[in-house]
Amino acid sequence: VKEELRIDLKSLESNTNLELEIYSNEGKLVYSRKINTNQHVVVNVTTFVQGVYHCKILSNQKELFKTEFIKIQ
Repeated sequence: VKEELRIDLKSLESNTNLELEIYSNEGKLVYSRKINTNQHVVVNVTTFVQGVYHCKILSNQKELFKTEFIKIQ
């Protein structure tokens, strides 16, 4: 990923109380945002430093989805 991380939430159960969290490879929370399943989420990652990041989608503190991405320059 160079500039934007795009996440399509259509495959998740309908829920309006979701949280998107992105962590650095060191485990530091670098981004957090409330979302809902009828959104196509776009996150601007231009300010993130190069490296591996872990993305989670949570519902009431329970993990629904998890993925990794690599930020490139």
